[in-house]
Amino acid sequence: KSLEKQMFGKAEELAVVCWLGTTNISLLVCSTGLKIFERQDKDADVPCSYRLSQEGLQAVLPFLGKQKFRMSVEEYQVMDKEAEFEMLMTSKNLELAETKAKAERLQDELVSMREAHNTLNDTLVGVKKDSSDILAHLERDMLEKRGTVAVLSEKVEALTAELEETRARILQLEKEREERDAEINQAQ
Repeated sequence: KSLEKQMFGKAEELAVVCWLGTTNISLLVCSTGLKIFERQDKDADVPCSYRLSQEGLQAVLPFLGKQKFRMSVEEYQVMDKEAEFEMLMTSKNLELAETKAKAERLQDELVSMREAHNTLNDTLVGVKKDSSDILAHLERDMLEKRGTVAVLSEKVEALTAELEETRARILQLEKEREERDAEINQAQ
């Protein structure tokens, strides 16, 4: 047998109209009374199936005797302060959990940034080594080329000197030829 979700109390006048059916009036009933009991959740660890609802408390209150719990203002204030303290602690615990989560995210970002830094550092070290190797190679090439340039300069100087000697010799030979031509022309 399934339990109803809610149980209602009804006013007697309305019960007569609903149950006796002596009227020919079409009636739409929106609410027939006051919700007094509500079914307990299955997860609740209580021995009964229903509990008093807040709405029905005033209707049931005259029938309660020893079940009533009377609380002084001081007890209510203590209970209220304890509830407020619990709410504050829950709030602080949530803030702490959020702060821890944020700290963990920041720690993850820091680790990621360190890894990126190490990768960049390794790359920079590789670039520095490569540039040092290239510079050393260029210096060797420049020294070799300087040696080649020096040898070529010496050869150019030697060839220039030889060319000057050859020009001087040509000029001397041309002068000698002119002198011979002049002697030949005089002799004729």
